[in-house]
Amino acid sequence: MPEITPLVAGNWKMNGTRANLAEIDALELDTEVEVLICPPSTLISDMVDRAPDGLDVGAQDCHFAASGAHTGDLRRHADRRVPARRRHGGEHGHRL
Repeated sequence: MPEITPLVAGNWKMNGTRANLAEIDALELDTEVEVLICPPSTLISDMVDRAPDGLDVGAQDCHFAASGAHTGDLRRHADRRVPARRRHGGEHGHRL
């Protein structure tokens, strides 16, 4: 049976500013767990640029469709630097 690596994920919802991105510089990442932060869409690109090795950056409210009337959702490939490899299970979760 393959070893399972725990995932610690944080969804910033509508919280956070560019100034808050400086806080990731102080992170001490543990190689025993995967760390994923999903900032608001306005901060994704800046966080990807700043993220240290070992920190995954995700997007909130992604939709599998390439276009359509999906108010508030992001296309899953809007920023190709953010890998579409995770899925949030809840009501708005979609297979990416």
